[in-house]
Amino acid sequence: MNVIHTRRQHAVGQGFFNSGDLHDENGWCRLRYVVDCGSKATYQSAREKQIDDFVSSIGTGGMIDLLLVSHVHEDHVNGIERLFDPSTGLKVDTIMLPLMTVQERLIAFARSVDEDSSSAASAFYQRFVIDPVAALSEFNPRHIILVRPGATDDAAPGGTDDPVTPLPGSEELLDPEDKEDRREWRFVGKGQLEDQIDYSTSSRAGREVRISVMPDSAGIAVPSKDSLWDWLIAPYVDPKVEAGIAQFERTLSRRLGIKVADLRKQLVNAAYVQNLIVSEVNKLTAAYQKVVSNLNVTSLCVYSGPAASPVKHECRLLKIKFGEYFWGYAGRGGWLGTGDAALKEKTRLDPFLRHYGRLLSEVDTLTMPHHGSDGNFHPDLLDKVEPTLCVAAADRISNWRHPGTSVVQSVASRGILLFVATADERSVICEQLDIYLP
Repeated sequence: MNVIHTRRQHAVGQGFFNSGDLHDENGWCRLRYVVDCGSKATYQSAREKQIDDFVSSIGTGGMIDLLLVSHVHEDHVNGIERLFDPSTGLKVDTIMLPLMTVQERLIAFARSVDEDSSSAASAFYQRFVIDPVAALSEFNPRHIILVRPGATDDAAPGGTDDPVTPLPGSEELLDPEDKEDRREWRFVGKGQLEDQIDYSTSSRAGREVRISVMPDSAGIAVPSKDSLWDWLIAPYVDPKVEAGIAQFERTLSRRLGIKVADLRKQLVNAAYVQNLIVSEVNKLTAAYQKVVSNLNVTSLCVYSGPAASPVKHECRLLKIKFGEYFWGYAGRGGWLGTGDAALKEKTRLDPFLRHYGRLLSEVDTLTMPHHGSDGNFHPDLLDKVEPTLCVAAADRISNWRHPGTSVVQSVASRGILLFVATADERSVICEQLDIYLP
């Protein structure tokens, strides 16, 4: 009998740090990933301890196969530099993040200045805002993938009855001459993985980093032994609100005394963007204040879990540890992370649900959008996914209500467990899924 083991951990409140790994029956790690790494500056010490404990558990010089960055807000990225510190941290093979405009990045920076000024002062975060590809290339990845929305009717790989098929042209992305290459994944789904020659960036180690753009109708599959079964990493890009960005541009251009068209031309220049975040902070925050009530930025959601399995008589046992409590049950095994996706309006929630389709029936654990904010949640999310447990990464910040009252009531009234991951170590949620294949 083949046994697949996968472990997940949810930690750090008012920010996010989700890690997972996939092991075979011999204990060999076939995929190790991290989704976001950060927190508000108030919880910096807890964040750093979580990161250091994680690095220690893997070992100095260990490898993260895949880092997924959901969006540009500082509380989701300001721990990445410590995670991959060259003296004590880990290595990373591939980094995946949404394709974002410079306007979105400036709005996120202005929000940080307004809400978390010490994080906004971080040199790494400022470099990330100016050029995320260049900033992430500092960590010496082999590959950076920018994810864009796919065609309207294209679902996630595994989201329909169609077989999960390899992505055309993606075979070239793995170097057969690399003897140290332990990646077994393959790119699957619809669309095309397109190399971006406009980016000529090098890592701090001096090697060229491969930059690609991928539609969210594609993803990554890790096959089980004998290829009977796939573990999927399937993204979804929740798009920005164009009207809010247009208002931001108009306000900022007036403050700067230039036309919107001229501002857009200047924003392609990294030096100009750097000057804005260093010397024109007040104007950026003033423009942000005009749009803060009706705004979301592009956010990457991700499904990590089994494809709909063709194998009969398999057994999936999910074990959960929360504080001093342990329990287990026959589970499905999938995790669905929603980043800061704006899923309150049906016009935004329905495309998200259609995208994941059949994969929703594989989800046990659902991470609530935007730390469990009422402003990002619709009850249909629970009714369509039907998770066994929900997680909100939410610590106390000012007068914010995370998780929100309607979120807590909706989850509890459906008999679903709600865990709140805070900076307190006792709130870390650990999951282990054992899948037994005949």
